[in-house]
Formats: sequence, structure tokens, C-alpha cells
Amino acid sequence: MKSFKIDHYKTAWLTIAAVIIIIQFFAKLGFGDDVPYSTVLSDKSLLVFLKDRYRWWSSRVVIEAIMVPLLYMPPIVWRLLNGLSILLGIVLIEKSFFTGNKYIGRIIFSCIMFTIPILSVKSAGWITTTTNYLWAFSLGMVAIYSLRLYIEKKQSLTIFLLSIPAIVYAANMEQMAALLLGAFIVAGLYLLARRQRIPWMYLIQLGIIICSLIFILRSQGNDCRAAYEMERYFPLFNDLSIFEKLYMGFLVTSRYYFAKEEGTWVFLLFACILLLKVFIRQKKWWKRAISTLPLLSLFALSLLELLWRNGILTRGLRPLEVIWHNNSVAAVSGYSEHFVLLQGILYLVIWLCIFPCIHFVNDT
Repeated sequence: MKSFKIDHYKTAWLTIAAVIIIIQFFAKLGFGDDVPYSTVLSDKSLLVFLKDRYRWWSSRVVIEAIMVPLLYMPPIVWRLLNGLSILLGIVLIEKSFFTGNKYIGRIIFSCIMFTIPILSVKSAGWITTTTNYLWAFSLGMVAIYSLRLYIEKKQSLTIFLLSIPAIVYAANMEQMAALLLGAFIVAGLYLLARRQRIPWMYLIQLGIIICSLIFILRSQGNDCRAAYEMERYFPLFNDLSIFEKLYMGFLVTSRYYFAKEEGTWVFLLFACILLLKVFIRQKKWWKRAISTLPLLSLFALSLLELLWRNGILTRGLRPLEVIWHNNSVAAVSGYSEHFVLLQGILYLVIWLCIFPCIHFVNDT
């Protein structure tokens, strides 16, 4: 009689997939931006709607061509597709950035990494935000995974063919298009530095990304939306210098993931696991020291927040005081100039240490 052998790797993924799908049925639908978008086809066709959007509001017509019909379908369709999107993102993070045989740790690590973008898409209606951001991220990871295959000289026609519609969708979102362009340029330079031949598949993918960016930049609707939202939410934005805009964006984005309730506990767990894995895999003191910096910086940020809330650190004027006019970052704008500078340095330390630590985990 043959013995029955359990494939623990497949079992782990099937368990994760089942949990993800089940969780989708607890998501509350029918609020935020989902409500107005669910009636946009009451007096016009989808094609007319998309044409008007590109001209007057947004270049994300590929994404909205999927999003709007979804709002007219039974909720179970979105629940299943969203579960598959989350699973795809986790699988591709694991496949793209991790190596080795200890798959359980890699899977857990990947799940934690993907939890952070999930936290960003729950505030304005699940269907609207997931299709615009979460799905774009997951499908963009298909292209990122193909870059790893090129670097390892393992070209896959199947992955390439799947990546074409994935890139068309993902690169329709401005931030993802810029991210993909940067990733492809860096990967291309890396291949050239190693004197590897640039695959023809790479060139086609890069061409699609560039065409998508041109499509985005030529959209009159993006300019209209930017002008309207700037006047509504942040009328003094144009008075800021380029440095102040970049600095403000860096502070607000970093604070959302490292110093706000929605993301802090996830990143704390992430930093702890990262620290443990580096200490297990690496013996060099300087690599272990670097792995402690994200966690120490997180504790320092929590201490600063505690001191400010208890009145020990007080408010004061600073060059970015104009940020106060933006209600979405009011918590940042009340800090003193030196407080914000220290906070920014700690954020920078975290960002600079995360990726070397991930490399240390994979480097044997």
C-alpha cells in the first residue's frame, strides 16, 4: 500500500486562500464612493461614461471599465475576485522577493507585507478602492515577477502573456505606472551591467508601460481633477516649493504606515519577524545591527507621539505650517519644526533599512 504524503507547501497556500475568501464575506459594502458609482450608468452607456471621465476627471478608464460593471453585479462576484487578487499579490510577493526552502516563514512574511496595502483601501468604499489600488498592485506584481525571471534567465512565455493585460490594468493607475517604469529601468540597467541580453518580452512590457504613462499625461481630466481637489482640500498647495511638496508627501505617507493605528501594529509585527529572521540567518554584527533599526525607530516614533500628546512637546511654527490647511494631515501639522525633522529622520531610517534586511533574510 502506498503511503499518503501531504504536500505542506500546497496545504499552506490552500489554507491561506480559504481564509482570504472567507474574510471577503465579512466586508461591508454599499458605502463611500461605491454609492455614486453604482448609478452612473442609469442615463448613459459605459463607453460614454468612460469618454467623459477621460476628458473631465480621470485617465483610469481601464480600471473603471472593470469597476463600474462590478458595482452592478451580485456582491459575491467582487468578493471572490477580490479574494483572488489578494491571494495573487501574496503569492507573487513570495515568488518575487524570497528564496530558500523554509516556505512557511516566507509565506507569513509575504502575508504581513501585503496587509499594509490592504489597510489603505478600506476608507472610501471597498469595490471602488480595491479595484483602483489593491487590484492594480496585485496585477503589477505579475510584471515585477517577470523581472525576476529575466534576471535568473528563466523566461516564461506564459507569464509574459499573462503580464500584458495585467500591465495594461495596473499601469492605468498613475502611481503603479511610475513604480513599474522605475522597476523596469532598474532591472534593465542591472541586466546590462551583468552583460545579459535584454529579452524582447521585456521591451514589449516596457513599451506598454511608457504608452500608459503617455496616456495618463495627455488626459485633460487629470488636470481638471487636480485643480478641483487642490482648491477644495488644499488651496495653498501651489505656494509650497517642490522640496516642501516632496517632504510633505514623504511625511504623510510614512506616518500612515509607521505611526498611525491602522498600520503600526502590522509594521511592528513585520519588524519583529524581520529582526528574528536576520538574527537567525546572519552572524555578522553589522547586519544584525541594521535589522534592529526599524524596530528601534518605531519605538522612538511612539515615544515622540506619547510626549507630544502629553504636552511635553508643544506646537510651534515651522516652514510647513501651511499643511495645517489640509485636514487629512492635521495631526502632522501641529508639531514643531524640530519634531517634524526628527520624525522625518526616523522615517528615513526605517525605509533605508527595510530592503537591506529583506536581502539579509534571503542571503545565505
